[in-house]
Amino acid sequence: MKKYSYVTDMTPDKITLQNMEKKSKTTILFINTLKAQFITHMIRNTTKSFSDIVITDEIIENAIRSGKIDAEESNKRLISRKKENEVNNTHI
Repeated sequence: MKKYSYVTDMTPDKITLQNMEKKSKTTILFINTLKAQFITHMIRNTTKSFSDIVITDEIIENAIRSGKIDAEESNKRLISRKKENEVNNTHI
């Protein structure tokens, strides 16, 4: 195997990079580099599919655990987002 050790020192070309699989931790590391303002923007613009909601929940939990967002601050922003003329229906 020593005769093939030069392969590890080579710079990967375009085809090699395209064929590489992305590890799940790669995304988490990228997401953890985001600022709180961007994460708040992501929260507001989530889609309604179940898988997107689960992913967004994981992003929010990781951001709160890492201290990028205060749990109380994110709750205040989401609650204050209600429209002034919003009407809630109740059925009796």
